[in-house]
Amino acid sequence: MKILLFSLVTAILLTVFYFQLPKNISTEEITHETVDIDKADIEYKNISELPTLTETDKQIYKNLIPISLNESLQVWASVADSSIERQLGLSNTPYLPEYVVKLFVFEDIAIRNFWMKDMNYSIDIVWLDENKKVISVTENLLPESYHDRETFSSEVPAKYVIETVPGLFLKHNIEVGSVIKFDI
Repeated sequence: MKILLFSLVTAILLTVFYFQLPKNISTEEITHETVDIDKADIEYKNISELPTLTETDKQIYKNLIPISLNESLQVWASVADSSIERQLGLSNTPYLPEYVVKLFVFEDIAIRNFWMKDMNYSIDIVWLDENKKVISVTENLLPESYHDRETFSSEVPAKYVIETVPGLFLKHNIEVGSVIKFDI
């Protein structure tokens, strides 16, 4: 009974949140594509200051904070720090700009499990420990993997998780042992 009640409450919360997502985004406004990108073809620029967000970006990605991926690359992080935000993640978003990542913040340190439910593009997942140090990177997760009910887990317990366009960390030599800087 408790499981049924929990499932019902979760479904209601997800439905309420879904209907709060912006509905007035036209396809003409969407200029970013990350589907089927070859990592070698991605041309990222080192950024000494934060990039400007479009109005569409601001409608789609909420709770934004600046983070430094290394000394010369800053991006915006859309923070998911509640249970419902962590469950939704990037689901149903039409694209992910290269200058925006999704940052999942957890209360505890544990093995984390993610899936690609309702995803429209591929991503990389970066697992961080409590000191914001990269402990593992899972690359090029495909939206189709959800149909096989495939999940992706951290190799060791993690406190934070970052989802990004494929190849961003690789291109900027951000690897296991690198420390990501942000204030939470």
